[in-house]
Amino acid sequence: MRPTRRIALDEFLSSAADVCTAVATRDEVVIVEIEGGSIKIERDDTNSMRAPDRPSGATEDSLLQLAGLFDSGGPGDVGENKQRYLGESYYQTNTPE
Repeated sequence: MRPTRRIALDEFLSSAADVCTAVATRDEVVIVEIEGGSIKIERDDTNSMRAPDRPSGATEDSLLQLAGLFDSGGPGDVGENKQRYLGESYYQTNTPE
């Protein structure tokens, strides 16, 4: 069970940085008492936006591993024939039928 403490709103406002640090590092739960109720502040354990840890010594780039996985069905030599493909595309879009 996480340690829980209750504090008044004034105390929270005067030491918000310390309270948030305690919540994040010591896994505390802080309940801030306000007029008419309370606000619970606790650490988010999901870490859904955090990138997965990579093993030490991993040198391969995961994005480069994706290269070549999908075949678009189009020309594979775009680098060599770029000017030709651009010309054909321009011609097709600017020539009346």
